[in-house]
Formats: sequence, structure tokens, C-alpha cells
Amino acid sequence: MTDVVLYLRVSTDRQAERGLSLPEQKRALEEFCKRRKYRIVQIYTDAGLSGRTDKRPEFQRMVEAASEKPPKFTKVVVYTWSRFFRSANQALMYAAKLERLGVDVESMTENFGNGAAGRFGRTNALAAHEYISDMNGENALRGMVENARQGFVNGPVPYGYKSVERERRADKRKMVMAINPPEAEIVRLAFKLYLEGDGKTGPIGIKKIVEYLNGKGYRLRRGGKFNVKFVDDLLRRTAYVGQRVFNLKDGKTGRLKPESEQIMVPCPPIVKDAEFNRAQELLTTRNPRKTPPRVVSTPTLLTGLARCGGCGAAMVKGTGKSGQYSYYMCSTRNRVGLTGCKGQRMRMDMADDLVSDALLEQVLDPDHLKELLTQLRAQTKTGKDDSAVRKQALGRDLRRIKGEIDNLMKLVATGTMAADDPDLKEQLGPRRAQRDEIERQMAMLGRRLDIPTGWAGPQKIEAFARGLRDLWTSGDVRFRQAYLRLLVDNVEFKGDEIHMRGSKNVLAAAIAKGSNTSPEQVRSFAREWRAQRDSN
Repeated sequence: MTDVVLYLRVSTDRQAERGLSLPEQKRALEEFCKRRKYRIVQIYTDAGLSGRTDKRPEFQRMVEAASEKPPKFTKVVVYTWSRFFRSANQALMYAAKLERLGVDVESMTENFGNGAAGRFGRTNALAAHEYISDMNGENALRGMVENARQGFVNGPVPYGYKSVERERRADKRKMVMAINPPEAEIVRLAFKLYLEGDGKTGPIGIKKIVEYLNGKGYRLRRGGKFNVKFVDDLLRRTAYVGQRVFNLKDGKTGRLKPESEQIMVPCPPIVKDAEFNRAQELLTTRNPRKTPPRVVSTPTLLTGLARCGGCGAAMVKGTGKSGQYSYYMCSTRNRVGLTGCKGQRMRMDMADDLVSDALLEQVLDPDHLKELLTQLRAQTKTGKDDSAVRKQALGRDLRRIKGEIDNLMKLVATGTMAADDPDLKEQLGPRRAQRDEIERQMAMLGRRLDIPTGWAGPQKIEAFARGLRDLWTSGDVRFRQAYLRLLVDNVEFKGDEIHMRGSKNVLAAAIAKGSNTSPEQVRSFAREWRAQRDSN
């Protein structure tokens, strides 16, 4: 008996009217499998999700399950190919991926057979489904444009408003925007804080507004906390002065449409024109992109390495005292305020000095290095067999991922997909990232397998520590930054303390190369210890 899974999907409630409701699909597929003597081992269902993209949780769970060894099923059964995908390119790509895993896709209503004729029929059916989807989208957009021209609402309304029924036409409810009093008060409060402050201080910035609103217990429509982006968008939204624009951007590319295609939908104003215009002037003058660059452009030593010990987020550069001092600041606190994380904050020059001193006086202390390398020798002797097996498994995964990338590029070479097709980029991006990650892990394992057990004696260790100390104190900040990235995984800020983590393997490689070697010449080791999280 053939073990199969069913995949069900609807994107809108209207599909139920065409016999494609989830219960109808399930009933029909179960009867189909009974006739074919298929055994159903799992049913995956995505409700209310478009078939134009693979961003469907149950679909991805199904693909992941197909990758298990040994596979628990050999066939995916769908009602029609349109339930599997509405994009011909992605449907063919995922069908090929499943086929490589030993899993076929079968449509209950579209049996094209096997061989070249079957593949030709399937491709044409997929193209037809995509054409129908495109036409439905275009027809829906035309209806929404006309709806907006008549002053009615399409879809969700901005924060501060609610949709209310104005009239009915047949079975369609025609909605207009009305003020939502509780939300509107928060909108007015945000503008007041930005322009005047809370009565105790003068005007406050967006980050302080976020902190103020969250601290007072105000929440977004679905219960989430306010954040910098939301408040920034709020202060720029023209709907609050009665000018909501519909059809502003292309849904696929995100590009602005010509003004001739944009439609102004009337809505009740929440703030006065004068207040809104003043806010726009302030937003323009405070835009960091408009601010002249700083005279000092020296690289920040801990950029990309510093993490907050409270929430784990990256530390970002900030300024205080009117730009007199630079700080490392928790990005969560910077974005959400104290309600997101109490955050860490330390003067940049002080933090850089602490890290430099710790690296030179503790990490690179000859006695400390000897102890670390002794531990590494013991680990290396016992871990090589496991590393070899793991490297072989990664090699198989790498060949599979490269094959998927090659297949995508063939679609471009044959003209099936354009090189700038958003769907292509969406599929290539994760695969290239996965390929890079596998190659990184394989390089790490390769280095581990190649490390000898007696690569450095006491004299070489002391020479390395002494040489690097001399270069560190005499070299410029770019040299220190490069070597820090080589030797240190991350730098965690916890109150007044700073914790550094790195890898013994990388340190051993650097010692083997010698202190007169540039960081770039040891760069192949740079990512190796980042996955290990071992601390020295």
C-alpha cells in the first residue's frame, strides 16, 4: 500500500462556492485515496493563504517531513495543481525537489501521466492556473480601485480608525472610515509629545515617545507594544489630516505607482493641518540621512561583536551630551524603550579600552594560552572521528543545495524566469544562505581535522603573545578591529562587566601562523569558532 499525505489549501472563503472548500477537498481526496488504495498518513492544511508564495507553514512542514530519512510517505495528493501552487515556476521547482527526495505530487483532477507528454501537460496546466490567478488579481484590483473612487474602504484601516458600514449593494457591504476614539486619542497624544512634550519637558523624540506610550500601558490594536517604526509611520500618515491614499504602491514590486493611478479616499481628520505640517518639518530636519557626516570617521572597534547581556540583542552606536560622547547601546532599548529591555549602555572609548586590556592581559597571557592549547589537544584527539562523519553528511547536503540552485539558474538560462524576478530572488536567497552556512561548517570541520596535536611549544606561544601585543599598541584601529574579529566571537555587556567569547581552534591557528601574519591570512578560521560558543 502506498503511503501518502494530503495537502489542502484555500486562499479565500469564495473558493467554497466553487467546490474547493477545505471540507470538500478533504472528502474528495479521502474517497480518491480509498479507490487508489492509498494509505493517508498525514493531512496538511493551509487556510486563507495564497498559493503564489511558499510562505505557508503547513506546506513547509510537509516539505520538511518529506526530507526525513527514511521518508514516511512517497506521494503528496492535492485536489488540483492550483492548490499546490499558483506560481508555475515555484510549483515545478518544489515538485522537482520532492521528486529528488523520492516523493511524487499527484493531482486528483488533473492526471497527465508520465514521461515527456505528462510533463508538458502539467507545465501547461500550471501556466493556466497562474494566468487565472493573475487575471483574478487584476479584476480584484479594478474592483477595489472603483470602490476607492466611490469613497469606500478596501481592507484594514490605519490605527486611529475603524470600518463602519455605509450601505449594502446586493451581498456586499460598503465600508467607510470612522474615528476610533481610544486609538485616535493615542494618535493625538503622539503628535503632542513630538511637538510639545508631556508638560514636564519640551518636545521629545520618537524613541522617547515609544518609551512613554509603552510605559503608560498603551498598546497596539492586537496588543503589541509600540516601536520606533510604527510611531515614525504614524507621524507621517496623511490619513490623520483626511487624505488617505489608495493604490499607492505595486503589490508585487513595492514601487510607487504614478500619481495618476493613486486615489485619495476621504476620511475624518484626527489632527489639525498645522500640527501635521509642523511634525513633517521636524521629521525632515531630524532625519539622520540629512545630517552632515561626523568629522571623525574612525571604525568602531566592537561593531558587530557587542551584544546586550539583558536581551541578547546587538549593541549599536549612540551619542550623548550633544554628540560629545559615543556609546554602545542596546538596540532593543533603542527601538522599543525600557519596556523592551532595561538595556546596557557604556561609553565607547571606555568599552574599547576594557576589551583591549582584557585581550592583551588575560586572553593573550602566555600561561593562559598554554592551558587553552592543552585542553584543545585533548579535544582534538577525541573529536576527529565524529567530525569526519559530520563532514560527509554536510557534503551530501551541500550537493543537494547546489543542485537546487543550479536548477533555478537553468530557469533563467532557458528564459523561463527573468533574472530580476522577485520569486527567483526569494527562492535563491535562502538556498545561497544555506549553502554558505554548510560551507562554513565544513570549513570548520576541515580545520579541526587538520589541526595537529603538537603544533606550538612554549617559545612559539610566548613569541606570538609578545608580537601581537607590539602590533596591537603600534597599529591603527583598523588592524585592531580586524584581529579582534578574528579572535573574538562576541562581547557581552552585563552591567559594568564585559564578557568575551572566542574559540581555541582559531587561537591555535593564529599562533601557528605567527603574530607577523595579517588577520586576513588567517581569515579562513574566522567563522569556525562562532558556531561553537566555547569561551576562553
